[in-house]
Amino acid sequence: MPSQETIERNTRAVKDALKRPGNRRCADCTAKGPTVCAIQFRTFVCSNCANAHRELFPGGKLKSVSLAEFETDEVRAMRQHGNEASRTIWLASWAPSDGEPEPNCARDKLKKFLSRKYIDKEWVAGSGAAAPAAPP
Repeated sequence: MPSQETIERNTRAVKDALKRPGNRRCADCTAKGPTVCAIQFRTFVCSNCANAHRELFPGGKLKSVSLAEFETDEVRAMRQHGNEASRTIWLASWAPSDGEPEPNCARDKLKKFLSRKYIDKEWVAGSGAAAPAAPP
């Protein structure tokens, strides 16, 4: 188990990563102020999108920025990746005409968008090989 000092350092590091301009909006919709880390995608998402992630990716790891304890490797991944880098992978060929969920949109609409983004890899540049695998 990590020391209290390590836990506090990791929590500060995640919160600092969240303050970066590219992370101030949810990675999956236009909501301001995401509060949850989607560890498997190394992104920050809002609570509405986190709930949709739980339904679509039951094996996925989601952690509250303010309540969870983070492993050092999770902190490193969140700091090195984040929402801006995620957009360059998952939404490389996305266009505004493809649509993007509004904050607090209907769950079905959000899940459809997330499926297109992470499962179908519809907007990943090239063959989709550059994107991490979505869980089954």
